[in-house]
Amino acid sequence: MTLLQSYTSREVADHFGISESTIRWYKKSGLISPLLPRNLYTVREGVSSVYKGFGPQHMQELRRILEMKEQNRTLRDMRDALHPEDDE
Repeated sequence: MTLLQSYTSREVADHFGISESTIRWYKKSGLISPLLPRNLYTVREGVSSVYKGFGPQHMQELRRILEMKEQNRTLRDMRDALHPEDDE
């Protein structure tokens, strides 16, 4: 069984030098794929809970979004480039 690396929105924002609100806007705009369930186990409380995390695919999408933004691509162009299957 392979475990995927998963990141919080704060970790992703810090990595790319953008704000968490920018990431939320990209998600709301449909540029970022749905997030992955991520298990979190808190030792002190002995509680396990699930929340959404960013995986390698999301990091790649964000990298491409920021590249396309530098090229002044439109939101529609970005969405089409990232998720061409949604146009069918």
